[in-house]
Amino acid sequence: MRLFNFFIVEHLFRKGESYFSRNMIDLTIQVYDKALKIDPKNHGIYLHKALALSRLGHYEEAIDTIRQAINLNPKNPVYPLFAGIINLDACNETEALKYFESSIQLDNTYIFARQYLALALLKTKKIQEAIILFEKHGFPLNNGFKSRFLLIMSETKHEIEDNELQVLKKIINKSLVKKEKHFSIMNYIDKRQKDWEVQYKRAQELYSLGAFEKVVEICQTILLKNPNDPKIMKLQGEAYFSMEKYADSETCFKKVKGKLGDDSDVIFKLGISLYQQKKFDEGVEKLHEALNLSKDVDEGRVAYWLGKSYLGKNQIGQAMYYLSRAFGTINNFFFEDEYSKIME
Repeated sequence: MRLFNFFIVEHLFRKGESYFSRNMIDLTIQVYDKALKIDPKNHGIYLHKALALSRLGHYEEAIDTIRQAINLNPKNPVYPLFAGIINLDACNETEALKYFESSIQLDNTYIFARQYLALALLKTKKIQEAIILFEKHGFPLNNGFKSRFLLIMSETKHEIEDNELQVLKKIINKSLVKKEKHFSIMNYIDKRQKDWEVQYKRAQELYSLGAFEKVVEICQTILLKNPNDPKIMKLQGEAYFSMEKYADSETCFKKVKGKLGDDSDVIFKLGISLYQQKKFDEGVEKLHEALNLSKDVDEGRVAYWLGKSYLGKNQIGQAMYYLSRAFGTINNFFFEDEYSKIME
C-alpha cells in the first residue's frame, strides 16, 4: 500500500509541475493538496505549493506553507532560501534577510543564497553591503532574479549614487557572458526606457512575478504611444484577468480578438471573463469558438468552463455533457463537485 501511495504522490507531483509550467496555478495547488492528503510529511511538495501560492500573490499562505517544509526538514538550506524569496516578494524585507542568513548558516557555500541576500540588502537601501556581496559572488543568470532586480531598481533608483550604478554595471558585465542576456537590465540602469519594447519586456517579467498592477500601469503608458498594439493589449488583459477584474479583461480581449489571428487563448479567457460577469450567452459563444480553434488551450479546460456556463444558463443537459467531457478528457478529480451537483 505504501509503495502504491508513493507512485500516486509522484504522479500528482509531476502533474502539478506540468500545470505550474502552463501557469494553471489553481489546478497546481489542488493537485499538491491532493498529494499532501496522502503524504502530509512530504516537505518537497510543501515547497512547490508555496511557490504556486506566491505566484497568485497569496503571500501569507505561501509563507505558512514554506514554514511547514522547513519544520519537516530544518537542515535543508533550499527551504529558507525560498522562504526568503517569498518574503522579499511580499515586501517583508526584514524576514527575507533572516531567512537568507539562515540558509547561508546551513550551507556556507550556497552562493545563490548570498546573491539573494545582496538583493534584499539592495532593497533595504544598504547599497554598499549589497555591492560587496555582488562583487564577491557575481550576478546570476536566473530570469526570476533579474526580474526582481529590475523591480527593486525601480523602487530604489533615487537612492543609488551614479558611481554605485557604474559598479553594478561592471558586476553585471562580468557575470553575464553575452550583452543581449541582460539587455533589459542594462537599459534600465542607463535610463533608456523610452523604447517601448524594453518596457514591454519589463512588463512581461513583472507579470511572471505576479506584479499585475504594475503590468497594467506599464501597458497603459505604452498604449498612449502605441494605442493599437495587440500584444500590449493582450498582456494588459491577462493582468486584469489575473487580478479578477473581469470587466476590464473583457474590454482588452475584445479589442485584441482578431488582431492576433485565431488566438484561442484570448478567446478562451474572454469566455471566462464573460462567465464571471454572468454573461452566460455571450460566454458560451466565445468558449465554443475557442473549443473549435483549440490550438493554444487544453480542450478539457474549455469543456469545463462551457459546462459551468451552461449550468449558469440552467441548461442541465448541455452542462452534464461538457462537464463529463471535461472529466473524461483531463481524467482528474477536479470536476467531480460540479458534476455531482447536476446529478443530485
